Amino acid sequence: MNQPQPNGNPNYEYVPSIMQDGVYRMWFCQGNYGPAGQYYGDRISLSTATSLSGPWSAATAVFLPSGGSASNFDYFHVCDPSVVRVNGVYYMYYGGHNNIPYGQPGHRTTAIGVATSTNGTSWTRMNGGAPIITAFLDENNPGYAAEPNKYGAGQPSVVFLDGYFYLAYTDTTGFDSNPVNGAGIYVLRSTDPTFQSGVEELTSAGFETRTALTWTRHSIIEAFSVDIQFSDMVDGFAIVDVTSPGGIKHMRVSFFNRAMTSHLVTSPLSEIYIAGDWSEGPGIVSRPDKHSVPSATNCDRIPIDIIRSVGASVFDGLAHVGVDINTGLSCSCARLPKVFEDQGLAPTGFPWAIVKDGQRLHFQLLGPMQQLTKNFYPVTNTIYSAIPGGASMFSGDPVYYSTGTPGAFYLNDGRLWPVSCLAAVTANNSSMTFIPLWQWSSYPIGPALFCVQ
Repeated sequence: MNQPQPNGNPNYEYVPSIMQDGVYRMWFCQGNYGPAGQYYGDRISLSTATSLSGPWSAATAVFLPSGGSASNFDYFHVCDPSVVRVNGVYYMYYGGHNNIPYGQPGHRTTAIGVATSTNGTSWTRMNGGAPIITAFLDENNPGYAAEPNKYGAGQPSVVFLDGYFYLAYTDTTGFDSNPVNGAGIYVLRSTDPTFQSGVEELTSAGFETRTALTWTRHSIIEAFSVDIQFSDMVDGFAIVDVTSPGGIKHMRVSFFNRAMTSHLVTSPLSEIYIAGDWSEGPGIVSRPDKHSVPSATNCDRIPIDIIRSVGASVFDGLAHVGVDINTGLSCSCARLPKVFEDQGLAPTGFPWAIVKDGQRLHFQLLGPMQQLTKNFYPVTNTIYSAIPGGASMFSGDPVYYSTGTPGAFYLNDGRLWPVSCLAAVTANNSSMTFIPLWQWSSYPIGPALFCVQ
């Protein structure tokens, strides 16, 4: 998988974030080189493919160091992307560094920033370009000088679940990190994507309001550069890292309960090892919200597909390895409405649908569906039938709006379904009709329909 190098270095590609979104979209860290080979730090690039085995499109740089003042935390390096899409908006969490060595004026530890996008390619820094998460100890703390690993806080991985952004990250200076090498993974959650308000931190007892007494007091796993994912089928989190038991390189997948307080105990859902070469952190292929990708044919399967850097040098290239985990669950027990939430169902002999709030929303036309999701799974009739049926959208269904309200499809369940873009209205051969606010407000409201790019 050495295709994505133009404008970068084929021997310097690692820590990918992979989204299944009609095609596979992979954001990853790449050396930022000038035309004469000058090194300008790290950048984040994007490649796409219709198959995990490739071919992948040539890499396109989509996010560069901030430049400007060397005091900016991401002046020289931006790396370790983790991308999630929520309600049609992309959020990319990343690590940044200004490349000033420790001991020199202006040195800053690695810190975490976030940027937003409507299409996954053009990004705008949030929080005024300032970091959203910093190290437990930094260059301003007297204890920092004694830290054996001065990297700081970085290597973020994000999941969106039930209104919360869950963020796992490395902090080599953390209170509970390995005192010799700094390994330690910490987890925060907040409804605020910038983590500037309402932040809770994972403790041994569960999530608690983040304070000086909870800050990095509990490392969920002793590792560097993990990727996390939520598995709706088993109602728990999967954490992927790299390890070498017995001197043999493996990817490790550790499953935790929804509260992240303990491992799942049902075999094989505690911990599995996948043999394979690695040289840096892995990325697990996920839905846009960073949940597990569904299987279209087996109710009981969790597809685990991992891309990581491999090779004799530090970051030779990117390679794929994958397994399917058999949970042993029946179709009635596999939480399929959650597994397929916001995904398209493309069965044979039945109406195509998108799963919204655990029910099938059926469509007469393909056009509006394509505005609302890029994933269409050719599911079996058994899987299709295991997801409850709901409303239907027919060609020309009216769209009502009023003062200060969004446009909303009026569907055959008697509810208004707010929609975020005119393109979906046009694709359904519908038209917008203004009604009084009292009338609009009198209708029950269905799930919101967010258009995606």
